[in-house]
Amino acid sequence: MQLMNTHRIHGFIPARGGSKGLPKKNIKQFNGFPLLYYPYAALKQCELIGSIVCSTEDTEVADVAESYGIEVHHRPKELANDNSNIVDALINYVDFMHVKPDYLVIAQPTNPFILPATVHQLLAKVLSANASSGHTLTLPNHSQHYLNQRKINTGNVEFLFPSERAKHANRQTKPKVFGGGNLWVVKVDRLLAEHSIYPDPCIGEVIEWPYNADIDNIIEFKVFEAVLKYGIIQLPHLVQ
Repeated sequence: MQLMNTHRIHGFIPARGGSKGLPKKNIKQFNGFPLLYYPYAALKQCELIGSIVCSTEDTEVADVAESYGIEVHHRPKELANDNSNIVDALINYVDFMHVKPDYLVIAQPTNPFILPATVHQLLAKVLSANASSGHTLTLPNHSQHYLNQRKINTGNVEFLFPSERAKHANRQTKPKVFGGGNLWVVKVDRLLAEHSIYPDPCIGEVIEWPYNADIDNIIEFKVFEAVLKYGIIQLPHLVQ
């Protein structure tokens, strides 16, 4: 999609130092590159994005980012703990800027399979529609569909939506629903006003598995590293 860019658009990579599931995962070498380099490489290919910043409280993370030419924003430690909200880190960055960006494009190191084409397509959709936000979406597999979700009630397993489930015995008739993806765009004035990265109107861009891969533990790390290593996924944009 061709689009003339008249906006200030910044890429934002949140990469705190702490992680319980996989220590220092954001700078852990993943098939030859630290994880935080993967979203940077994808964002850098998008001509609509003016600058890209890695937000971290950790000096080691900052050093790795800078070694790859990534600008670093040093966020306060209180915005980088296990209970921190990404919105607070975004607002902290925006408040730091003398000239505020119009949009932020958010990509996490734990989502290494972001494609440059996806970045451009989502951003172009948001700008063309003058939407307040947008994010990628994925279709869940059959077992993860909301009609198959269950709860345990005093030891008894029950479906969350039994009556609606009964109406859709054939899986082909189930309502189409989506899970989260790996990329977010938000208009800065709406972010500041609503303290959310999902202000309405919100645009969606559907992506396929395993491009929505999210790495949170060593098993996921090893599995998706093998997926990349053996060419199941190819990332031709990944160059230093």
